[in-house]
Amino acid sequence: NPRVRQTLGYAPEEINALGPSLLATVLHPDDARWFIEEQVPRILAAGDDDTFVGIYRFRHRSGEWRWFRAHQRVFSRTASGEPWQLVGTAHDITAEREAEQALALATTAVTAAANGIVVTNVAGTIQWVNPAFCAMTGYTQGEVVGSTPRVLKSGLQDEAFYRTLWETVLQGRVWRGRLSNRRRDGSLYVEEMTITPVAAGGDRITHFVAIKNDVTREEELQQRLRGAERMEAVGQLASGVAHDF
Repeated sequence: NPRVRQTLGYAPEEINALGPSLLATVLHPDDARWFIEEQVPRILAAGDDDTFVGIYRFRHRSGEWRWFRAHQRVFSRTASGEPWQLVGTAHDITAEREAEQALALATTAVTAAANGIVVTNVAGTIQWVNPAFCAMTGYTQGEVVGSTPRVLKSGLQDEAFYRTLWETVLQGRVWRGRLSNRRRDGSLYVEEMTITPVAAGGDRITHFVAIKNDVTREEELQQRLRGAERMEAVGQLASGVAHDF
C-alpha cells in the first residue's frame, strides 16, 4: 500500500516490480531464511483465522536496517483449499527496539558497576540495589528491597545530619557526603555517597539514586596520617621547649 513509501522508501510499484527478489532485496538474510524455512510452513499449515507474528529487519531504500513487527496469515485459497495468497502487515518498531537496547545497556552497566547503587522511591523505600551494594553491606537484594536505607544506620550520625540530607534531595538538589554505616554482620564501614533526585517522566521527583563507595580503608589511612602529623607536631614542640631550656 502507499504507506510502504514512508516506511521503506520504496514506491508501491517498485515493490511490485521486485517480484520474487523482494525478500532478497528488502529482508535481512538471516530473517529471510527463518521466514522461508520456518515461518511460512507454519502459516500454510494453519487455518485462515490463525495469525503469526514475527520480528524482522527490513532494509530501507537508503540502506539503513529498520526493525518491524509483522503479522501474517493465509489470505485466500484455491478451489481445492490450498493456500494461494498471504497477507501481511508490518509496523516499524525501530525506535522501540533502540529504546529497549539502550535500557538493556543501562541495566547491564549499573548492575556491573563497582560502586554500590541503590534506587529508592521518593519515600525512601528501596526499589533496587546492584550486586556491589550487596557485597559492600552483606545484605541480599531480597533482604533490602521494600525496606529503607535505615537498615544501614550506625547511630554515629545525629538526626540533624539526616534532616539536612533529606531537605537537600527533596528540593531537587544533589547531596554528597561521607558517613559511617553498619553492615549486616554488625561491622562498621565508612562510605562516600552521592544521592541524585530523579524526575521520571515529569518535573516531580519520583526516585532517588544513591551511588555508594566504601572508603573505610582510605579513612583509616587518613586518620593514621593525622595521628602521625600530631605526633610530629608534639615532637617538634618538645624539641623546641628542650632547646629553650
